[in-house]
Amino acid sequence: MAHKVSEEVVVNAPLQTVWAYVKPFDTFSVRLWDSKAEITNGKGVEEVGVIRDITAPDGEHIIERLTYLSNEEYKLRYEIVNKGVHGLQNYDAEITLRPATPQPVHATDLARGDPAAKEQATVEERHAEKTHISFSSQFDADHPSASKETLSALYQRGLKALQSHFDQ
Repeated sequence: MAHKVSEEVVVNAPLQTVWAYVKPFDTFSVRLWDSKAEITNGKGVEEVGVIRDITAPDGEHIIERLTYLSNEEYKLRYEIVNKGVHGLQNYDAEITLRPATPQPVHATDLARGDPAAKEQATVEERHAEKTHISFSSQFDADHPSASKETLSALYQRGLKALQSHFDQ
């Protein structure tokens, strides 16, 4: 049975800026978790099939393969290739970005002077330069509860690092 973990955050930066920072497969883990990463199969860092060898701070090697990348959807997926890392099997992760904007305001409501529409337009302006980031995965595990807690904490730490980077 596959288990799932998902964490989300909103950062103070435009979608394209955040995407440019997140999508290079060789630097993402380095930037978020103080690890080292090396591309091992000669493919480009944004090419599906590229493999990275991550050396975690504890010295463990995690081999990951980029399985999907869409500049139109602002989405990437990857899998862990070496089985049994931290008791995980069939690990697939997805990072998705989208604008962090509320529902659009109708021009007719604004033209009528609707106060709620005016407030909504103000909220929309404040959110125009923000990005919503979702980091999720599904996996099988030897100890599902412990794995969920560990991954959730890892994703939260990484997303907090992204938030700190863009909220400077």
